[in-house]
Amino acid sequence: MSDGQAILLAGGAALAAWLLVAVAHIGSLCLAQGARRHDVLSAAVFVGGGVVGAIGVWVVASSVPAPLRLGAVCLYVAGLVGYVELRSLLSRGYSLRMLRELRGQEAGWSVAQLQERYAGGRGLPGLLRRRLESLERLGLLTQQADRVGPLTPLGRVGTRLAAGWRGLLRMDGVG
Repeated sequence: MSDGQAILLAGGAALAAWLLVAVAHIGSLCLAQGARRHDVLSAAVFVGGGVVGAIGVWVVASSVPAPLRLGAVCLYVAGLVGYVELRSLLSRGYSLRMLRELRGQEAGWSVAQLQERYAGGRGLPGLLRRRLESLERLGLLTQQADRVGPLTPLGRVGTRLAAGWRGLLRMDGVG
C-alpha cells in the first residue's frame, strides 16, 4: 500500500467513525426527546460509540503503519471533542441564545422581556435552576431545598481538573 493510500485509509476510517457516532448521538437525542433520563442515554451513546469508534478506527487502519494508525485515532478523538464543543456552544452559549431570541424581532425587546424569555420562558432563575439540576444529576454537587452544596467527591475532582486546565490555558474570566 502506498503512503497516499495509507493516509486516505486512516483518515477515511477516522471520518467515517466520527460521522457514525455523531449520527447515532443525534438520533438518540431525537428518540429520547422528553424522556426523563435522556441525558444518561445521550452520554451512554456518545461514550460507548466513542470507544467503539476508536477501536474501529484502530482495526480498520490495521494495515497502515502504527504511527499513522495512532494519528487516525487522535484525529477521530479530536473530532469528537470538536463535536461536543460545538454542541455546547450552540445549546448553552449565552450570547448565541440571546441572538436567537432576538431573531425576527424588528422592534427588539427590553432587557426585562429578554430575561423572561430566557431558558424556555423560565427566565434567568429558571436557567440557573436547570444548570444546578444538571450538576446534581451528574453527581457533582448536592442540593437541599434552597441550599446548594457541598460538592461531591466527583465534583471536587472535576473542579480541580477544570481549574488546572483553565490555568494552563490562561482563562482568567468566565463568559
